[in-house]
Amino acid sequence: MRRFKVGLLQGVFRSAFKETIPEVARVARPQAQMGPEDFRYNHGLLIALAREAAGKGADLVLGPESYLDGWSARPDVLQAVATTIPGPEVDELCATAGELGVWMCAGLFERKGRDIYNSVVLLSSGGRIEGIYRKTHETAGVLRDMSYTLGDALPVFETPWGTVGILVCHDRWYPEAVRTLRSKGAGVVLNPVATAAFSPYHPYSDIHRCVLRAHAYQNALFWISCNGANHGGHSLVVAPDGRVVAEASGEQEVAVVDLDADACEGYDFVSNLRVGLYAFPQRRARRGSDRYGRER
Repeated sequence: MRRFKVGLLQGVFRSAFKETIPEVARVARPQAQMGPEDFRYNHGLLIALAREAAGKGADLVLGPESYLDGWSARPDVLQAVATTIPGPEVDELCATAGELGVWMCAGLFERKGRDIYNSVVLLSSGGRIEGIYRKTHETAGVLRDMSYTLGDALPVFETPWGTVGILVCHDRWYPEAVRTLRSKGAGVVLNPVATAAFSPYHPYSDIHRCVLRAHAYQNALFWISCNGANHGGHSLVVAPDGRVVAEASGEQEVAVVDLDADACEGYDFVSNLRVGLYAFPQRRARRGSDRYGRER
């Protein structure tokens, strides 16, 4: 994997989500209602943050989950904000990616026929749609309140920096999803999210960080999560050796992180299981370590 810079677009997006953690709600300032003017504001904010990241040298920019409505988690907002791919918003994102010469990963609700998906679109620096991922996991409570269709595939995408996989928010809890992406060659997982679990004020904060660090370490990949500041921020990047190499604040910011796989050490995992999705490429052992990966 070649070295590259990723920009995390941690904006305070407008949202109707009623946050219960006071420290997060102070930043979120939830809207009583959400309308077209709010969706236009959020769209403009994502583009402005992408420009800032490109100005700081980012090669790839990543936004949060469902940026157009700031993940409002309301059925009325879902119906109002869902858009097509391609469509007006995605077309403008394509033009922006081409103008800035950056790859872009953006999450939004996609309307496809009678179905609505929680989707992520991956755009190239040439302004082309390179792929779409549709969220495959969700909590039962969300689907009861805000019914949308789950995806049924875990694709990977080729970029100038190697193979990339995408998981959306709740997808991050499932080790088999990460494992599948790694088995397909992904060296990076992009993870747009909208959840206060990243915030140190959330009761799951510690175990949540442990899970993401374990995903990166066990699968020898970069894990990159971007959370909206309106949901607590604290976007983070975990290296293949399990270290958190970058973490944003709880406020609006653009964090640009330089990633270099060769600078990360890790265990030399070798498996004899060569069946179906679990056929892993073997990694070269690091110097100065025994066969268990421990330093001599």
